[in-house]
Order: sequence, then structure tokens, then C-alpha cells
Amino acid sequence: MPWDPLKELLALQTVERRPAGAASGWEPPTDILETATAYLVAVELPGVTRDAIELAVAGQTLTLRGERLLPPLDPRHVLRVERGHGSFHRRFTFPEPVDSTAVEADLEEGVLTVTIPKLAADPGRRVEVT
Repeated sequence: MPWDPLKELLALQTVERRPAGAASGWEPPTDILETATAYLVAVELPGVTRDAIELAVAGQTLTLRGERLLPPLDPRHVLRVERGHGSFHRRFTFPEPVDSTAVEADLEEGVLTVTIPKLAADPGRRVEVT
């Protein structure tokens, strides 16, 4: 089999690990929807386990961290790797205050769905002048 330097270079780039502290190599595709009462965040995370996902809500910001491990690959047999692997970090800030105490998250069929309720608007109250 003739030597193909481009194929070898692509294979090495694919299996090379990033040094600690390096920027994330991938961002999972995410959809964000808004209803009258909540924000709905759907993140594609096939192959990521529940234990590998970390969610946090602070103020109006949702932070999502996790890792999808690269399966063992023999670089001699790699033709193409397009799926992201390694750690990821996403942060989303919402335009309205959210209720961080009522956030729900569900991972089903490789899609993480996070429901983030909006804080109920304070209707105020009428003050009688006496």
C-alpha cells in the first residue's frame, strides 16, 4: 500500500489529544426555543452519558459542560472522523430572569432537553393613597 501523507496527517490530528486548558474542540448543536413561561434548550449529545454532563444556572445564564470520549481508533484505519470528541463547554444567557430552582433536564435518545422556567412577572399592586 503506497504511503499517503495526507491520510496519515488527518489520522494523527484526529486521535491527538488537546493539552490541558486548550479550547474546546467541538460544540454540540443546540436549539433554543421560548414559550410564554419558559426557555427550552435541546442539545444533541449522542454517546454522552448522564454522568458526563454538568449543568448550572446562575442569574440568567445556563452553563453546560461535558465530555464525549473518543473511542479507541487505530490511525492506520482511520479514513475520516467528523464527530466531535473531547470536552465541550457552552454558555447561554437569556434575556429575561429565570427560575433556577425549577430547572429540569432530561437526556433521551441522545438529546438533552433543558426546561428553564421564566420568573413570573411581578404584577405589582395598587397602593391606595390616604
